[in-house]
Amino acid sequence: MWFVLYSILFWVFACAFILMRTYEEDPPQSPKTRSRAVSQIIKPIPAGLAALFVFVMRPSPSLFYLVMVVGLTFCLLGDIGMEIGLLPGLGLFMIGHISFITAFLSQSLSLGITPVVHVPLIGFTIFALVYFILLVRYLLPGLGKFRVPVLIYALVISAMLVASFLLWLTSGTPNGILVTFGATIFVISDSLIGIREFHHKFSQPTIKILGTYYLAIFLLSLNVLVYLF
Repeated sequence: MWFVLYSILFWVFACAFILMRTYEEDPPQSPKTRSRAVSQIIKPIPAGLAALFVFVMRPSPSLFYLVMVVGLTFCLLGDIGMEIGLLPGLGLFMIGHISFITAFLSQSLSLGITPVVHVPLIGFTIFALVYFILLVRYLLPGLGKFRVPVLIYALVISAMLVASFLLWLTSGTPNGILVTFGATIFVISDSLIGIREFHHKFSQPTIKILGTYYLAIFLLSLNVLVYLF
């Protein structure tokens, strides 16, 4: 019941913001100051709902869930920060990703990392590093003064992706792939932001970036149903 209500509210607000922001950025239209103000209020609501859902539905007072709530809360703050500027948004989202890394790694260590996970983990880590290197090389010419913060952020989110994969392996829960998929979608969303900001414009950026972002945090919030610690 609560999951259905959460899902409906989450996607209603997410879709409402995507549609409003797409409308606001339509070049032929005149400035839409009132619409912009409303959309800025709506933007962080899905992340706030995700944090609230994890907090309310957590099956135990385990630190894992509480740190996940912190991470999703910083996604909410990152949504607000991105309206101020790229650097505040990056900084707040990076704290969120560090929270996710902390949750994933601490829980993996508490479960015990057996030798059987070493081979797939090494393979996935190599994949993440190759993607990180290729993305950085692709964006590097246009980074300018953002070079250092973007490089650090890209490394942190790559580590978050690997940590989510490690938790899936150590938990032995097949459904854990949903959370890893959410982390993967988060990397894709942030990569699209990097491409748009530092390399080239592409069609329908709002739908592509925000659609993947909201899907990512929705899937990450499902840890409260997938990982029952």
